[in-house]
Amino acid sequence: MQIKIKYKNSATAKLKEIEQGDWIDLAIDEDIQATAQSKVSVDLGIAMQLPKGYEAHIVPRSSTYNKYGLILGNSTGIIDNSYNGPEDYWGAKFFATESVEIPKGTRLLQFRLVKTQKSELKENIHFVENNLEENTNRGGFGSTGN
Repeated sequence: MQIKIKYKNSATAKLKEIEQGDWIDLAIDEDIQATAQSKVSVDLGIAMQLPKGYEAHIVPRSSTYNKYGLILGNSTGIIDNSYNGPEDYWGAKFFATESVEIPKGTRLLQFRLVKTQKSELKENIHFVENNLEENTNRGGFGSTGN
């Protein structure tokens, strides 16, 4: 599979597939200084044209919180197929639990390509209103594991 990618500048960390994993690491494209209990935006310095029928799911690397005390603000970042322009650079927003300085090029995130709902279903989705009375009430949100 070939993916068109634009790097913001020549110093931006180049992406590469890792043989022993399914995820591709993403490095920050700038130095970060964050104070405890603050929000911090990071630039990843890449823009991509994802293959038709795919989206990217971005999550923190498993070491990100332990090493830097950063929590990804929206848990999982989704880059849909339409976010593919020449200035549509990827980024992320973190919450810093402690004061931290992180140098450019540090790998904080990882992503994988996932087939979109439409490509999996191979048909358009149509919502039909229904009162769902034929279904059993399971107790509401968060009740599955009780």
